[in-house]
Amino acid sequence: GRTMFLGEAKEILKAFREALLSPAVVRTMQNIEQKGGVHMDQHRRVLITQEWNPILKRFDFPPTEAGYEAMKTGIRQFAENEYVRSCCHEVEGLCGAAPGSYFGVPTLEEMAARAEEKRKAEEEAAKRIEAEKRQAQEEARKRKEEEERRRKQEEEARQKREEEEAKRRQEEERREKNRKEEEEAKRREEEEEATRRKQEEETQRKEEEERKMNEEGAN
Repeated sequence: GRTMFLGEAKEILKAFREALLSPAVVRTMQNIEQKGGVHMDQHRRVLITQEWNPILKRFDFPPTEAGYEAMKTGIRQFAENEYVRSCCHEVEGLCGAAPGSYFGVPTLEEMAARAEEKRKAEEEAAKRIEAEKRQAQEEARKRKEEEERRRKQEEEARQKREEEEAKRRQEEERREKNRKEEEEAKRREEEEEATRRKQEEETQRKEEEERKMNEEGAN
């Protein structure tokens, strides 16, 4: 649809209202309502269309269903304008319709309700974002704590392995030292035993020589 300006929207609504307030239309509308019946709404629509089609043509809108929809869409974009809003509701009232039912322009109460709904939705969205942010922070904190706990466990395990390795090396060194000390003690013992045997043999040899010398001197 084509672009509509605020002044144009006001002029169209003013023309609709003036057409509906003309004495001839008012009398015909009253007659239709007095007769009532199942075709009352249809007769009313026919009358309104007859009055509004020339107005639509004057503002370069085709007098078709698509033309009327394009006109209503153009007017709705100025729903927050006080004159447009009140004029829409007045025209709808003159047509025997409820406020907002034809042009789709909400009442002040409806706009306030929508604004309140929007505010609540934005508030809920802000709360949800804040909750998600807090949750993300909490998860990040837990991950950090878990990483710190795991790092600490790995460090403790590493220290334990190093301590066990140091103990193992100390034990091996102790055993090796004991083995060497035992070998050294055994070697000394063997040397002492050899020295003792040698001394005994030397003593026996000297005794044997003295005994022989004594025997020779006695002969």
